[in-house]
Amino acid sequence: MKVNIQTPIERLIAIWKETASMDAFLSNLSKIGQVDPHTFCSLVFLSSENSIASLNKRLILSPGFKVEEEKPNSALYYLNTFVGKEHEKIEGKVILFQEKPCIYFMFTVANRDFIDRCLLRFLVRSYPTVFQPVLKQNNLKEILTKIESQLSPNTIRVTKSSSKRWAVSEGLAGRGKRICSRLDWENASIKDAFKEAAEEGKWFTKLTFKIYVRKGRSFTDTNYEGTISKRGVFLTNRWSNQYSEIIIPFLLLIAEEKISIYKNRSRAESKSQEIRPLIIKFGKSVFENKKNSEEFIAILKKIPHFGYSVMHANPYIHMSLLDYRDGSSFEILVHEPDKALILPQIRTSSIALERIIGYINEKFSEGEVVDLKDIQ
Repeated sequence: MKVNIQTPIERLIAIWKETASMDAFLSNLSKIGQVDPHTFCSLVFLSSENSIASLNKRLILSPGFKVEEEKPNSALYYLNTFVGKEHEKIEGKVILFQEKPCIYFMFTVANRDFIDRCLLRFLVRSYPTVFQPVLKQNNLKEILTKIESQLSPNTIRVTKSSSKRWAVSEGLAGRGKRICSRLDWENASIKDAFKEAAEEGKWFTKLTFKIYVRKGRSFTDTNYEGTISKRGVFLTNRWSNQYSEIIIPFLLLIAEEKISIYKNRSRAESKSQEIRPLIIKFGKSVFENKKNSEEFIAILKKIPHFGYSVMHANPYIHMSLLDYRDGSSFEILVHEPDKALILPQIRTSSIALERIIGYINEKFSEGEVVDLKDIQ
């Protein structure tokens, strides 16, 4: 007799078909169990489209994309791509939920090839319809700390980290600064991992952790492993209820905050076409000298699919930027050592604002984004 054993992705799809909401879906994920050598993948993204139906109409034109089944606030997609000289086909299925207007969550169980080379690349290609928000260093720390507090007396140990930092380099043109990437294998507490990062001036792009049972000074591996990235991608070999209760609401809150501060910034949306500026407060002097300003300008020049014009570079910065894919335009002014002013122009979307501010946070320095009128 042939026994029909469902694969992890088939079990995930079955749960989706049997549930009517994302909360009900999340409450059942732990039943799937361990999925090695595959991995659970969940991520949040922002969209210029405020409904599943309108999003699907935009994405349907993308190569390798197909809507397999659609519900009012969720959908099942099939994705594929061909890679390498041999045109190897990579394919898989993903489930999408809409939690708020313009905010979506995606879930799948797949191998890393599909996640890295198909799914994440599909999201990058789908800009400006789709864009992944950027998390800050303290966001990553808060997520891990909250999970650990719910797991007590079990503990989390950071086992691997990918990070970036500014390093001084010597070249033909003299001393300069460049961003260095770094991969570390470690066994550190959350507190120690972030303390070391602060001391070394590095920021994490991705953190891998394991959950251990702690007894005195000994640690026993529970075989629960997870990875959280600065782009809000969460991977795990086994779903825990704590992930549903902490990570998903946290990512939703961050996405809501970004949408809230970025919306209605376009001058075309104002009857008087007034400018509604945003300030990036870095909390430290990041523009102390001419070299810092040059680094900032050089980074902005490298944003993919952006046009730029530098009106002033010293002693203050004045740049004009145009997003070729989105059509949004901005001006950036820097005349204080710890702040940058973003001036939205006639057309400026929330997605484009998150893209440029997220790029600054990733490549230059992290800062708090506030409305200019809220600055005292």
